[in-house]
Amino acid sequence: MLETGSQQAEGLETLGRYAKRAQEYLLEKDESRYSLLLRTGKLPELLKQIEAEAWELHDQIVEDYVRIKAAERNINLADTMEMTRLRNEAAMIAQETVMQEVICKPR
Repeated sequence: MLETGSQQAEGLETLGRYAKRAQEYLLEKDESRYSLLLRTGKLPELLKQIEAEAWELHDQIVEDYVRIKAAERNINLADTMEMTRLRNEAAMIAQETVMQEVICKPR
């Protein structure tokens, strides 16, 4: 039993940004489900799944947004300052969307 607990703790220490947010959200909104997932050892796997899904959506949104807005604004792809600005803008939009569609989604 003690080994399982330490293994779970090790799995939770290496969480990425979106998995940590999902963990915080679950703990805040549904503490009993969080406890159940933690006790049964299913929490790390769920958080890894959420992390993968979140980054997949994040990357897709960023790439689509950059492609569309660069064409709309006639931005030269070699203009690193404008492309960086555009990617930062896209990342903020992607983070908001991921929070709404992946992190806060009932599971």
